[in-house]
Amino acid sequence: MISVFKKNISRDFDKAAGNYDEHATVQRKAADNLFSRIKGDITNNNLVLDAGCGTGYLHELLRRNKIYCPLFQTDISYNMCKVADGYASPPEYGGTYTCRSDIENLPFAPSSIDLVFSSLTLQWTDAEKSLRQIYNVLKPKGKIAIATIGCGTLSELRESSLSLGKELYINDNFVKDEYLKDLFVKSGFKNIEVQSDTIRMEHDNLKKLLISIKGVGAGYKAKREVRYLGKNYFVRLEEKYKENFCSNNKLIAGWNIIYVTAEKS
Repeated sequence: MISVFKKNISRDFDKAAGNYDEHATVQRKAADNLFSRIKGDITNNNLVLDAGCGTGYLHELLRRNKIYCPLFQTDISYNMCKVADGYASPPEYGGTYTCRSDIENLPFAPSSIDLVFSSLTLQWTDAEKSLRQIYNVLKPKGKIAIATIGCGTLSELRESSLSLGKELYINDNFVKDEYLKDLFVKSGFKNIEVQSDTIRMEHDNLKKLLISIKGVGAGYKAKREVRYLGKNYFVRLEEKYKENFCSNNKLIAGWNIIYVTAEKS
């Protein structure tokens, strides 16, 4: 039975699906960086799973690099699946197959997938359950490539709001490199490589920054709701943000991304 949290995540991404790609600059950059780490390992004979496919960007990356392997796409959002399925390749170009599912309960046989790719999905899940599921569906020596959001992401927004005495809450499920590596070890993976970097985005104003966060489905407050703060609060928040995190009259927002590649034992 799907949890209330998952239902809300699904709902928010359903709402975001129609214009998701307009706001998904960080998501695409993270996926590009992750793909560059594993594209040399993918052949046309591999069965690849994009877990948390969003609008199907991995499909675009594979075809752009002339890789025509069979691709399975899953996402918890029905509307995201609909958008992703619209770009599906026919069987003569590897074939693309899309279904709605939760990464914590993947609908694939054990030891059936050569490579699992998952970019900016793990932070919405129980990471330990998700990694166990991925380990289960991977073939022996199958590979996993994951990008997730690390601690310190959007710290500029958090610090600016805290300075006003009321934290504008986005998400507290971001992890540290060491914790994530420990989860991979615990799940049975080997040859684990962990890297991280920061993607810095520029926004004209606070409203556009908040719209970009909401536009990718990330506006849901998982454990506590921010009370209605009023227009004056956001005016003051933007002023405080500009004081400390502004460059060339643009608001700077940092996304700390952790990349992990590993192999099933």
